[in-house]
Amino acid sequence: MQMPYPKRWHFSLIILCFLIFACKPAGEAPSAEADVTQTQATSIASNGEIDEPEEVQIEIETGPGSFFFVDRSAGLSGLSSYTATLTVSFEGTEGGQTNNWTGTYDLVHTQDPSARALTFTTPDDLLADYPSLQAEMDGMAYEVSREGVCAASVIEAEEDLFRNQFMEPAAKLHSVYGAEEGGPESISGIPAQHYTFDQRALIDSGILEAGGELWVASEGGFLVKYLLSITANEEYFGEGIEGVMTWDYELTSINETPAPTLPDSCRINAPMLADASNVINQPDWLRFDTALSIADAAAFYQEQLPDLGWVAQTDPLLPEPLISETDAVLRFVQGSQTLTVFIFSTDGQTTTVNLVRAEIEE
Repeated sequence: MQMPYPKRWHFSLIILCFLIFACKPAGEAPSAEADVTQTQATSIASNGEIDEPEEVQIEIETGPGSFFFVDRSAGLSGLSSYTATLTVSFEGTEGGQTNNWTGTYDLVHTQDPSARALTFTTPDDLLADYPSLQAEMDGMAYEVSREGVCAASVIEAEEDLFRNQFMEPAAKLHSVYGAEEGGPESISGIPAQHYTFDQRALIDSGILEAGGELWVASEGGFLVKYLLSITANEEYFGEGIEGVMTWDYELTSINETPAPTLPDSCRINAPMLADASNVINQPDWLRFDTALSIADAAAFYQEQLPDLGWVAQTDPLLPEPLISETDAVLRFVQGSQTLTVFIFSTDGQTTTVNLVRAEIEE
């Protein structure tokens, strides 16, 4: 079973946004029938001189309305927290065989603390390699496979744009060019403006028929709810696929959503000291600095870890916990896992704590 998706959608809208609308904010756009003159990039002739820019005219037909909603993520940065849910469904055929499925994106996003977690749910045989959870918090990016295995990496600044587009459910919606105003309406207690549109506002000749609605918050300009149904064939979905795809998006718990949490596989079941700094928190490794002494840090874990189910462990090579003025080594076991606490100081002032989790080899 294949997950059909518009073949040209992302690429064509990127081009349209650049050439025609210059990525204008929601609500700002040219008239319904756009006759736009844009300047192409300059080029350098063989003699080293810069050629004069060439002007091109592009005429397109948009929807009959005057409302354009291009930036589907507009206004979200002004919210302290929210939950966004997008359900995408398909009913149709692939190669003459029934192909029906539903996929759901659930995003929990908070500004303070800065964290977000996206859960993705589909049938087991659809996008089996796609992670079930992606999350960002404490400067780390986490990804959980369908089998529950968690991986973590440091978030690089140059990845921010890609991650924002990939994780935000609203970014997966179609932009709308020319919706008709339907008047004010309240959605989940949020005052909003209601708009309707059809296939003309999607600017894609591969669509046979479409109908949609969207609600934009009167204050803040963020998308509160979005409904769309598209009927198309292989020109839009891909070879041998035809049917109806629907998008159902809604924003809830606005400014009331608690911070997301990670599954146990992504975090060591152990606390950090209150003054922890320079934190690195990965699935099987927790590291941080503290102003406490080595002895005090060791005493903290000797007291706290047994309450969390960790049992102090000794072996012939380490019959007693090793605690000295320069370092400490503590070992614990819980079920099939071991937890080793390494504590040391290199300058006599800052103490570094490392907790390492591992599976017991049989």
